[in-house]
Amino acid sequence: MNTKYLELKNIFDLNKWQTMQDSISSVTNLAIITIDYKGNPVTKHSNVRPFCHKMRSDPELRKLCEKCDARGGLEAVRGNSPYIYLCHWGIVDIAIPITIEDKYVGAIMAGEVKMADDEDSALEHMLTIQTNQGKFAMIKDNTTKLFHQIPKMPYSKMKESVQMLYNLCNYIVQEAMEKNYLIEMLGKEETNGTSNYDTVNESCFNQWEESAQVLQFKPPFNNDSVLQPAFNYLEKHINEKVTQQQMAKLCHLSTSYFSRLFTKETGMNFTAFVSLKKLEMAKSLLNQTNLTIAEISEQLGFNEPSYFTKIFKKHENLTPKEYRKIFPRR
Repeated sequence: MNTKYLELKNIFDLNKWQTMQDSISSVTNLAIITIDYKGNPVTKHSNVRPFCHKMRSDPELRKLCEKCDARGGLEAVRGNSPYIYLCHWGIVDIAIPITIEDKYVGAIMAGEVKMADDEDSALEHMLTIQTNQGKFAMIKDNTTKLFHQIPKMPYSKMKESVQMLYNLCNYIVQEAMEKNYLIEMLGKEETNGTSNYDTVNESCFNQWEESAQVLQFKPPFNNDSVLQPAFNYLEKHINEKVTQQQMAKLCHLSTSYFSRLFTKETGMNFTAFVSLKKLEMAKSLLNQTNLTIAEISEQLGFNEPSYFTKIFKKHENLTPKEYRKIFPRR
């Protein structure tokens, strides 16, 4: 995938995500902010606590907050799961990693709560500072009331909220990967106002052509392949939203190793494989059923019929409707 797609602005529609982030924050009572891999915020803080707002309003103190954010994000991606920890003020925070093809691109930071059941003693203190000395002692004295206003939350409720955020994040990233890969492969970018579809390099077309055998789920795959459970599942569930993480777990492999092995065996990455298989399925549905274009689009998991039509036309040089006329129902 083109590295430009690894920027958060190309994964999330940040304006829409801000609205969703605000809503999730309101429902879960967690403060939430989204950061890039350096710890820099890319959204506004949702439901920020007055104490934390005061800390982040001070340029010197904000650096400590962002340092905690960055380190928390790295710990989360290291474990490939949400990471719950204590910030330098002893407040509970959570880092939810955003990764693309094993590359850490940012994190959703949530928290700014205290543990209601005193289970925070087992959490890592991300950054240690002497809060009873110098400037920090003065700040602590002046913000004691704000600090005590930070809400408490049961650990069980916190875990449920974090899991929801983690699942949502994975879903959005998977959707973005699928869409951006197809855009890149099919030459959606325009040059001088006209589509550069006809100028896509020959190797790109060769990969599409060579995919025909791959998409039959038959040789060159070996039935003894450790990936066979994934191939079997995809053959029966191509209409579902299937993630690489799910398939890796099904094959009892880490996601990173599954990704490398899948590319080695198929000659393409997981997202490309699934996308191409969906297009092959679309052709079968077009000439073997009376399903409408919208129904086929929905059945194959495309976000909307217009997007499905655009992608189909880029691949076949025909719209689904035109394809159905040329290749009528068998």
